[in-house]
Amino acid sequence: MKRRRIGFLLSFGVLAVQASTVSAPAADFTCKVYGGSFVLDDSDFRALEGTVTREQFASLAPDRRISICQTRKLWRLIKAGKADVCDFTTHYKGYNALYFGDSEVDMAMDAQSKAAAQGLAGKLAGTPTKCQ
Repeated sequence: MKRRRIGFLLSFGVLAVQASTVSAPAADFTCKVYGGSFVLDDSDFRALEGTVTREQFASLAPDRRISICQTRKLWRLIKAGKADVCDFTTHYKGYNALYFGDSEVDMAMDAQSKAAAQGLAGKLAGTPTKCQ
């Protein structure tokens, strides 16, 4: 009888140890957008501070995740000086200014204004921008 209890306790102990070593999968911060995939980093979450935390991002509805990802990708293009009219109107049209950080908003709005001016200039010149 004691052997049976000892065996039970040992097997129960092994199960408890196995259960305690299983870890939850890491949250996925990968964004798949036009132009390729990227991973949201610390600077992205600093910009999102007050709107979305890391913990919240992992459980957001797909449409909201897409909007955040498009906004953060657009920010990368703006910061690199490569954002054009197609990025604002076609490639990342789901962007939302709420997902720019406070220090990023002015630069984002300037880039949007320049892109709109380039698009308008092309239309007026008879060579409208064709986005792919």
